Amino acid sequence: MRRLCIGILVGGQARRLGGVAKGLLPTHDGRTVLARLLDEIHTAVPQAAVVLLGDRPEYAPLGLVTLADSPAGVGPLGGLHALLGSGAQDAVLLGGDMPYLQASTIKRLVDARCNSAISVKTGSPPRWSPMLSRYRCAVVLPTVGAQLARGQYGLYALLNALDADCLPLSAEEETSLQDWDTPADVRTK
Repeated sequence: MRRLCIGILVGGQARRLGGVAKGLLPTHDGRTVLARLLDEIHTAVPQAAVVLLGDRPEYAPLGLVTLADSPAGVGPLGGLHALLGSGAQDAVLLGGDMPYLQASTIKRLVDARCNSAISVKTGSPPRWSPMLSRYRCAVVLPTVGAQLARGQYGLYALLNALDADCLPLSAEEETSLQDWDTPADVRTK
């Protein structure tokens, strides 16, 4: 059994960005969002297996391991369900549209202690930011399965149901979680 598998969510429809594959957008340094994320992940945890989560044909030419959502059509929870069943002891879930995420934040998440799940909270009032979270696969998989069976697909509800631990972030780390959802996000960052 692998100790750690990191899944990057890339299957979203990106409606507010005209349907583009957000991970393939260029960042300020010319790398794509996905290439930059992969570099940060490999700096933080070089031994981790990394998979893409979702079914977007635009990523196929990259030759990366991809897991289809399980089940399809339920949003990020389907990607998490596939990741939890990948055979790893721990799974990290990352959004594929975070061009500023730093290796040091990923490393802190991987190294933090947790019973079932750990994530971060951002904003005021603070609320879960599930696109940076870690799960104990064997502990969490039954809860995700039960949530799917009830037709409840939200990651916020999952983190609450798991009584997830919260990893505190510095102001700089919180800023690095900004994602690209709209054309204005891409233009201004």
